[in-house]
Amino acid sequence: MKTLRYLLALFLLLPLTLVAQTRAAKPTQLPPAAMATIAAQPATAAPKVAGSATPASHVISGIVLSTSGVPLAGATVELALERSHTSSTNADGMFMLRTTATAPTLIVSYAGYQQVQVTVDSGRPVSVEMQPIRNYAQQLKQQSKAANKAYRKR
Repeated sequence: MKTLRYLLALFLLLPLTLVAQTRAAKPTQLPPAAMATIAAQPATAAPKVAGSATPASHVISGIVLSTSGVPLAGATVELALERSHTSSTNADGMFMLRTTATAPTLIVSYAGYQQVQVTVDSGRPVSVEMQPIRNYAQQLKQQSKAANKAYRKR
């Protein structure tokens, strides 16, 4: 019964906190210093050793924003082919990943937003804009009701 209360609280309070955060956050542009920090990150390559078959690695950096331009902290960024290479955005919405792929595809996800796939083609920082899911709070409410109903039938 205790776990049911925790699950119910999680499903009901999570959308409310997300709504409160998005309403409290004012749409602001990222400060030029933050963009300069992202742009200043060099796309470093690992030195090649003679006779080595290891491909050179480089760093992918970027920022994840909502449609209103607010940086999304805690968004998950992962490489499509290398699912073990994941990262989360920091408080400023910025991320960094190291990969050996020449044209990697990033999969970006965040609660309440649609998952986005972005193909990176150069060493420049990537800017990802997330689109919100319509009626997200209502969907969560329906899912929690269905979960409670299924739990009671057990």
